[in-house]
Amino acid sequence: MTVAERMTDASRSAKQYAADVVIIDAGSSRVEAAREAARVQIITGSVGVVLVGNERGEGVSGSPVLSKWGPLSELVGAVKNASPNGRR
Repeated sequence: MTVAERMTDASRSAKQYAADVVIIDAGSSRVEAAREAARVQIITGSVGVVLVGNERGEGVSGSPVLSKWGPLSELVGAVKNASPNGRR
């Protein structure tokens, strides 16, 4: 696991560390989170993306946004579903 200091570093970090899944905090801007999620997909190809925010809802692209303060089991399930290894 690694942490990118800025949202725009997520795609770079995902590629550098060969991530399976990237969790992007959409709390400050769902638009920026959607842009970075798209960059992750373009740069890395098969990396899964999970969006979290202050509240549960829907992202700009229609992707679900989980509450970052919600149940841990929900986040774990989303990461497993987003993982290329979990999408069998």
